[in-house]
Amino acid sequence: MGEIWATYTCPHCGESNEIPVDSGGAEDQTYVEDCQVCCKPNVLHIKVDFEAGVATAWAAADG
Repeated sequence: MGEIWATYTCPHCGESNEIPVDSGGAEDQTYVEDCQVCCKPNVLHIKVDFEAGVATAWAAADG
């Protein structure tokens, strides 16, 4: 299986961010990552379907 990627929209600047998903992680993942555009922190929530090789991500502002 190849890498799984997800896309989320930054709640600070509204820009789209594409991120690789931790293939060794759980089906439900939550962590903080800075936006690739505005560099503000986001709490990312990722739901992974490893069998289908797809992931859904959404973000909330962290601070």
